[in-house]
Amino acid sequence: GLQFFHGSTSRMRIDSSGRVGIGVTAPLVKLDVKGSPSAPANSGTAQTGSLRVSQTLGNGVLDMGFYTSSNGTAWLQSTNKANLATNYDIALQPNGGNVGIGTTSPISPLHIQDTSQSLSHTYIYQSKGLSVEADEAMIQLMSEDSGTHGGSLLWRYGNNAFGAIANPTTDTLDFIYGVSSGNSFDLHGGGNMTSRVKALSIASDGRIGIGTDSPDYKLDVTGPTGAYTNGDLPIAVFQSHTDHRA
Repeated sequence: GLQFFHGSTSRMRIDSSGRVGIGVTAPLVKLDVKGSPSAPANSGTAQTGSLRVSQTLGNGVLDMGFYTSSNGTAWLQSTNKANLATNYDIALQPNGGNVGIGTTSPISPLHIQDTSQSLSHTYIYQSKGLSVEADEAMIQLMSEDSGTHGGSLLWRYGNNAFGAIANPTTDTLDFIYGVSSGNSFDLHGGGNMTSRVKALSIASDGRIGIGTDSPDYKLDVTGPTGAYTNGDLPIAVFQSHTDHRA
């Protein structure tokens, strides 16, 4: 192979297979770069990473490295080479395409899968959002551990908004919605996403309807007409062994 020295120290090597090693005497891939592990610098101009990708215009650079040699955690930082306190954004798939974490076949823009689980889904409701697959899948939102910080999930389209808010003042979970047409807030049950059944409606004026989309009272429970079976009764009240039904 071919080696490049600075004084008596080898700095770069090209082996007989065309693999290039920097800081490595026996490169194992096309470009094998070895540097000292450290957290990325957040000030000045001296970076601590192992690799940098720069551009011909401007000071924007993409630096890469490892935190420590024991845990193998890598870092990637877009920053300003003239001032490492300035950070820039990173765009993944700016022209489209999915991103997979733990999977080689992502089904949505961001697909996270626990590789220790063998999962198979025959029904995919939507492939345009976030997909999380695991034995016990979870999306965790964590706010500052303080009585004044809550958190929220917000869905928006146009001027319409739906939200679930963790209220730190009352220690409650508030469900809110605001739509231009004043529609109701509905809860559904059922076997799957296509055969769901509306179980409860909360109208824009706060009235609650069970079995009706247009409640006339604060609580409006409506059952079917004709003879009732047990599953069709509007209200059933049971006390001890006595069956009281309304």
